[in-house]
Amino acid sequence: MAWIFSIFREKPYFPVLILALLVRVIYLLAYYATPEWDQLLVDSLFHHRWAVSIASGDVLGHEPFFRAPLYIYVLGGLYAIFGQSLLAGRIFGHLIGVISVLLTFRIGLRLFSKPAAIIAAVIHALYPIAVYFESELLVDSLFTMLIELSIFCLLIAVERKTPAWYFLTGLVVGAAAITRPILLALVPLYLIWLIIAQRRIGRGSMSAAVMLLAISLAIVPVALRNRLVGDDLVLISSSGGVNFYIGNNPDADGLSAAMPPPLGAGWRMRDIKHLAEQETGLKMKPSEISAFWTGKGRDWIIRNVGDFFRLYVKKLYYCINNFEVSNNRNLRLFFSNNAVLRIIPLNFGLLLALAVPGIILTLANHKNRLHLSFLVLLVVLYFLTISFFFINARFRLPIIPVIIIFAAQGAVMLIDLVRTGRYRVHLPTAVIPGILILLLSHSNYYRYERDNIIDGLFNQANFYLAHNELDRAISLYGRILSAQRGYPEASLNLGVAYMKKGLGDSAEFYFRDELAGNPSSAHALSNIASLHYLRGQYDSAAILADRAIHLKPYLTDPYLVKIRALAALGDSAGVNDLIARAEKSLDDNARLWLDAGLVYSQWSRLEVAEDYLKKTINSNPAPAETDDEAFGWAADASGDSFPVIRAKAAYQLGYIYGIQNRLAQSIAMSNLAIALDSALSDAYVNLASGYLASNRPELARQVIELARAKFPGNEVIEALSNRLQ
Repeated sequence: MAWIFSIFREKPYFPVLILALLVRVIYLLAYYATPEWDQLLVDSLFHHRWAVSIASGDVLGHEPFFRAPLYIYVLGGLYAIFGQSLLAGRIFGHLIGVISVLLTFRIGLRLFSKPAAIIAAVIHALYPIAVYFESELLVDSLFTMLIELSIFCLLIAVERKTPAWYFLTGLVVGAAAITRPILLALVPLYLIWLIIAQRRIGRGSMSAAVMLLAISLAIVPVALRNRLVGDDLVLISSSGGVNFYIGNNPDADGLSAAMPPPLGAGWRMRDIKHLAEQETGLKMKPSEISAFWTGKGRDWIIRNVGDFFRLYVKKLYYCINNFEVSNNRNLRLFFSNNAVLRIIPLNFGLLLALAVPGIILTLANHKNRLHLSFLVLLVVLYFLTISFFFINARFRLPIIPVIIIFAAQGAVMLIDLVRTGRYRVHLPTAVIPGILILLLSHSNYYRYERDNIIDGLFNQANFYLAHNELDRAISLYGRILSAQRGYPEASLNLGVAYMKKGLGDSAEFYFRDELAGNPSSAHALSNIASLHYLRGQYDSAAILADRAIHLKPYLTDPYLVKIRALAALGDSAGVNDLIARAEKSLDDNARLWLDAGLVYSQWSRLEVAEDYLKKTINSNPAPAETDDEAFGWAADASGDSFPVIRAKAAYQLGYIYGIQNRLAQSIAMSNLAIALDSALSDAYVNLASGYLASNRPELARQVIELARAKFPGNEVIEALSNRLQ
């Protein structure tokens, strides 16, 4: 056993890393046992689906990145190796977290003392918010680790003064930038830090040039890829403009990722594209859309300097407030249900209160004053930068390890002051500011409703709706509406739940309730139109669908409802015109072409139907890197996934070929339909009928036996089976 203690003495970070691993294993096991494990929400759901697309072979993609790509490509690589495993993704996040703990120790040891480094590493190992975000499929833990690694590499580069370390530091900074581009705003600070630390302008400038070259080498491949696939000059990602506008507009609250009404928090990329093009009258590329929203935000600031300043101060306040502002998942609700996160007493306000005396006392007289000054500037400039956008817990996470290091040093120095009796001397300069910061961080000046868990309940309800746990979804939506009447899209989704249960009157009641609070809800109008169509009220269905199209001409569903209603009314000219109009307005044409193929099949215009069905089969899914539907569970709730759409088209084409006696093609299409969607029972009937018509009864018998086992009690399959016997 002596050798173990010897290792711990020589490498004191070992027990801290073991502690970090132990905490994360316990947390992961506790998390795995909860229903929240599968409830990927908004950004994490988008990242997961994008990573799945990468793992399946779509590596290059098709559109300029809307989000910075590095984390998602790493996640896609994990999925390629381990399958679509949430566990693999979450273990990776925790391993990144453990590396961050080690880096916290290493940076603390270089800047301060071994006790301070150990305390900092222990705090980081236990810090609840860090543990939580490591397990989410989000970029923040990787971004945090890369920022720490860039600081560590820069400290070594300044010490060793070798081009290799300058270059390595630049690569790490570049990697962090393609994880979250906001770091580009802090690159000048890194370069200035390096130049000043060299103490010679010439040598420092050369070192900075090497670092800048390495940063560029990390970023240029992303920019070239964006140019190649999208013919657009997007350096890393195109989301910056809209995020800037979200943080700077007349309705901004500084804390939520919501656009002004009527879009609110449910905005999508197609919304911001449509609004930008509608206002300018131009077709716009992603870089132009981003520039448009940046300009909108800038114009608001110029016209409303006072309002901007007040909002900016509010955002800075929440940068240093103890409260962890939720983003995708309600943190208070989640933490209250997780014992590991709930019992650890560490919080941001306490760390900041300890960091303040640590900063004051060390900057006054410390051998590493220069490095410490730049770290303080890094924290301050980071907060000043993110406050131009909006604030939440995960956006301030990347700078927390630096605050932890100063907090650990502050704790060590305060203990020393108490032990030596010198705390009275430093009371005015260090201790009192720390106490004031503690009080400020725990205040609630803006009266933020910290116990509000409605957003979290809404996300849970959406998950249950998508997975057909309708009673649970209905219960949660009802709870939300009882607490906050008019909560955006709660009535809409409650109506969808009732619609899926076959309760049309209840569904329409809630769709109209949504319209009462949000008259511009195209989704509510489209859903009411669907109900009217199902009831045979074709005229009103067409009128309601047209209202929805007028509000959002880029939504597919209202076009489909109106096409079906016009077809039922026998208005072939109206159908032709609407399809032509829809093809110009929609990016998602697969469902449109499928419906067109079905309508023209009913009208026995088989050549036209064949053309549209072939288009459907040969179409491609929306690019994963810009797929709006990937942010939510709506597509899953509808059941119309892209393979299902193609399967329906293949089945219908197989049917058409069958009645035209083109049996080989009919069999091929029926096989394709089954391969795409093995739950499509009619495709088995089609296939068996094709084999029978081509005098291959044994193959027909095999298909029918398979279908009988798969769809017991299906009358059509049973009738065909009896015919074979």
